[in-house]
Amino acid sequence: KRLGAAADTGTITGTVRGLDPEGYESAWVMAWPADSLSVDDDESRNDDGDDEVGEGEPRDEAPPRDDVYTAARAMVEMDGTYRLEGLASGDYYVSASAKEYETRYYDDTTDPAAATAVEVPEDGTVEEIDFTLVRFGAGEGSIEGRVTNTTDGHPIAGAIVHAFAPDRPYQYGAAETDADGSYRIDGLASGRYVVEAWHQDYLPEFHGDATAYEEASLVEVIEPESTGGIDFGLATGGSISGVVRNADGGPVAGAFVSATMPYWLD
Repeated sequence: KRLGAAADTGTITGTVRGLDPEGYESAWVMAWPADSLSVDDDESRNDDGDDEVGEGEPRDEAPPRDDVYTAARAMVEMDGTYRLEGLASGDYYVSASAKEYETRYYDDTTDPAAATAVEVPEDGTVEEIDFTLVRFGAGEGSIEGRVTNTTDGHPIAGAIVHAFAPDRPYQYGAAETDADGSYRIDGLASGRYVVEAWHQDYLPEFHGDATAYEEASLVEVIEPESTGGIDFGLATGGSISGVVRNADGGPVAGAFVSATMPYWLD
């Protein structure tokens, strides 16, 4: 609801589907004005709408504003229906969320940048703004392959292979390799994934023979098919050794020493 609007009577109604009973208990729908500024956008500009002031330049104190916005929120009933009331006329983005389900934005997208605005008339009601939520890991696609040792080609059991969509952080899956080094990650929705293999005795690796996330080759999944041949060869790497001593030159027992590659600190 827009703050300061005394008699806002616009309404948005609809139905949220795809949830189990526990999901409906935690589900809610939210609407916010399409022309509202995000906090980051607002704070990065001065009062004249110019870009952020340079270092050392004074920033004028912001004058009082009467166009401050906040989101309207309503819980979803057990039959899936919801009702957002008290909205000023205008365009709104609307989303539906629930515990352990992906957030969806109207009209049927998980990308907020692709959301469709809903026009609310003055003293009017917009109906059938509906959503169908999907539980995390409910996809029908999969990724499979094998993890081996680069030194002798032997399989690596107990390695963890995980896949995640870089543009959708909650779309992910993981699996542990069997005795023959094979793995299969199920429950993936269609999309492109970064895939990484890790074992405590080896250096981690991203698909595409990459050691850094930015260099990884993306793996495409198309439901309900399985994308195979996503194999990894892990290297043991080198070692660092030494002695930890105190100020008097004596050995320090129980000290912890870690080594981090420089790019991990950026």
